[in-house]
Amino acid sequence: MTTIPIKDLKDTGKVSALVDKAEEPVLVTKNGYPKFYLVKADQMDAMELAAIRSELHSRLDRSERQYASGEYSDMRADVEALRKRHGL
Repeated sequence: MTTIPIKDLKDTGKVSALVDKAEEPVLVTKNGYPKFYLVKADQMDAMELAAIRSELHSRLDRSERQYASGEYSDMRADVEALRKRHGL
């Protein structure tokens, strides 16, 4: 992983070229400690998509476990109960 000190951000053209060439996020440090990462837009899009997929798989797994153990209810009955409760 490429690491640069925060002072290098002054040269935006150089930093932009560095981030464009990097295959991974670029770590920016301050006083030798990690401060933040710079990523290309397509890398960020891919990371967000991976996080969404992971959450979806997690929810599907949980739903399948609940269904298998009988921990579920009928949506239509639930909606009807909510309507009655709130006078809709």
